[in-house]
Amino acid sequence: MILTVSVNTITNPNTKGYDYEDIVEEFFKKYLGNFFDFYRRVPIYDANLEFRKLFKDEENEFDLVAAYKNALPKIVMSIHKRAVISYDAVAFVTEVKQTLTKPHLENDMDKLRRLSLLKLGQNVFIPPIRTPFSLARPLRILFYFEREIDEKLLWGSLVKSEHWCDFLVIADENKVFLNRHLPITKQIVADLKRQPESSVLQPTHALMKLMYYLTMTVQYPMLVNAWGIFEKLFSKE
Repeated sequence: MILTVSVNTITNPNTKGYDYEDIVEEFFKKYLGNFFDFYRRVPIYDANLEFRKLFKDEENEFDLVAAYKNALPKIVMSIHKRAVISYDAVAFVTEVKQTLTKPHLENDMDKLRRLSLLKLGQNVFIPPIRTPFSLARPLRILFYFEREIDEKLLWGSLVKSEHWCDFLVIADENKVFLNRHLPITKQIVADLKRQPESSVLQPTHALMKLMYYLTMTVQYPMLVNAWGIFEKLFSKE
């Protein structure tokens, strides 16, 4: 069976927001380019093909996807120089917006909630090299440059949702929020000797702290086996 897809699935004429995505991509590349390749506005396909149930074609596009350099293969297909990335090859996904508003936050969290329902294939990380804080899944980040949402409403949205991203950044306020369920968040709470909160706010050196938390939470396997989606398709021939 050959995986078929319309050109419209991975072609989007809307270029609004590219400047902001470019800024975030360049920042990540400077610090993490040795380990990850970065792809802009690309679809993600999982080995179990569940993406078809969770996303319409026009919805399955993520602003910035970091894939392991040592993933084999990381690209499912390429049409008109636009790649489709295997979920098994993904290290982290970042959705980028200029302004944090209530509609943007709700839409972004719902998108990442659905992304969280995708499962990795079997025996993906060979071997799975971890830190004490590593998660055995791709990480999810929301990155905003400014905020037009009341802080109380923002906190309320983060508290009530168990499926928001792992890290949320507001660049011009120099803030990064951490999901309370992350192992590194629990360690920070313990070090600060205070009661756990819905999330931990780090209000200084936010971008460098994001780099630290991100690199401590992602895995670093010797090889990433991303053949799962192809094996699934081969089995249907």
